[in-house]
Amino acid sequence: MNNIIIACLLSFSLLMGQESTENQPLSEKEVVMVEQGILGEAIRANDYDTISTMALSFYATSMNSEFVGNGKRLYKRSIELLEICHKGAHITSSLYLVKTFLKPNPTYSRRIASESILLNESNNKIRYNPNYISLVMLYVSSVLDHTSTSRDEVNNAIEALQSLPEENAQTKFYSAFLFKSLGSEDIANMYLNDACHSSTVGSEIFKYCTTGERIEREDLLKNKVSNSDCNKDIGQRCK
Repeated sequence: MNNIIIACLLSFSLLMGQESTENQPLSEKEVVMVEQGILGEAIRANDYDTISTMALSFYATSMNSEFVGNGKRLYKRSIELLEICHKGAHITSSLYLVKTFLKPNPTYSRRIASESILLNESNNKIRYNPNYISLVMLYVSSVLDHTSTSRDEVNNAIEALQSLPEENAQTKFYSAFLFKSLGSEDIANMYLNDACHSSTVGSEIFKYCTTGERIEREDLLKNKVSNSDCNKDIGQRCK
């Protein structure tokens, strides 16, 4: 299961690019100037785009071996700044935190994702934002990958999936395993069948479906006849 979930997870591209730790780091003096200048003004104005940009700059600098200042303190400050943006419903900052801590601290990552989903639940426009969709899928993947999560969190993951603007093979696939974890086998099988039939040939879901032993194949001709007891071959239809 985990290998399948991780493979599907990797198919979602995160629109917020990864930080580069190879660029020239900020100097200690520049960090102070940013804090006292543009960053201070941005925080007072709730300018989350600027705050997040400075946070990522601090983060990259803290990870750079050429930085001669206190890297741990600067790293902590970068996370604090991203959390400020997160609490202001800045979806790209929330997504960055979820992605960054998905493996080293999955509990924290899921908390950030869950909070972001709640913060944006009344924003119909955000449901179509690719960053929001990626955040939801990362959250659901983490819930599925950690069996210690509670039933409440599984239900939250189902609601998060249902908040997305449309269903596809991946959302149906994830829904199947979420409902399975709740013991709702019939609903799980329904979603799994739908996911298999709508999956793209060669995709990880398609590979899972073609090798899975418990997948029930739907008779695609059944719905095209009015009498299910008749001979449902290609050339005949019963009235």
